Amino acid sequence: MHFLERAAASTPSSFVVHLELGRALSLGGRLEEAKAALEIAERLAPEDDEGRILAAAVHIETGGFAQARARLLPLIERGGGGPEARFLLGKALAGMNRVSEALDALRETVLMEPHFHEAFFEAGRLLRERGDIEAAFELMKRASGLAPDEARYSRELASLVLENALDEEVGLAACDRLMVADEENRWQYLQWVAELYIRRGWKREARDPLEKALSLLPPERRSERHEIEARLQSLSD
Repeated sequence: MHFLERAAASTPSSFVVHLELGRALSLGGRLEEAKAALEIAERLAPEDDEGRILAAAVHIETGGFAQARARLLPLIERGGGGPEARFLLGKALAGMNRVSEALDALRETVLMEPHFHEAFFEAGRLLRERGDIEAAFELMKRASGLAPDEARYSRELASLVLENALDEEVGLAACDRLMVADEENRWQYLQWVAELYIRRGWKREARDPLEKALSLLPPERRSERHEIEARLQSLSD
């Protein structure tokens, strides 16, 4: 980082240096500084696809959705940017509450790259918020299938199943993945497994994951402990 900062100061007309400085700053969480470096890079090479895409991504992270869209549209209109530009456009439009347009951009993304799991997930999230549960379920299943190690995909999918009358097998599989990927919250996923068992009518089998969840629950989580204990009691009634 310090090397790039010194290089940018000594070579202010170098597009590559400012681009890489902006990338490094964004990865380090210094987003406002990243925007400043990338704005210089854009002025030095206004037609460069990579600079526009990276600048748009940073603007999205900082809530500058309109600014991101303004950078991406000219790039896409001339046929550049590939699936990543269309994905970022979808996120920018979603941030602007232009959901139908966002879904169109995400659809274009997966048409160009059928393995772009983030686009399936983002579209599923938008559809869930809009109340289109069945469509959201199918897209989140697709995202989770393409990237089974992504805990946030499995978490969203499992919660969607729990909140709606959807396929319990899919929810159980998502919980299994989460217990491996996110051991710190294993108690929660065991609780979800128990709820899915109960939904299937397997009340006796639900006791075991609930008891395991209680044994893993941190002592300070008193309300959650009370909830699980009450659920266990209800199975005995």
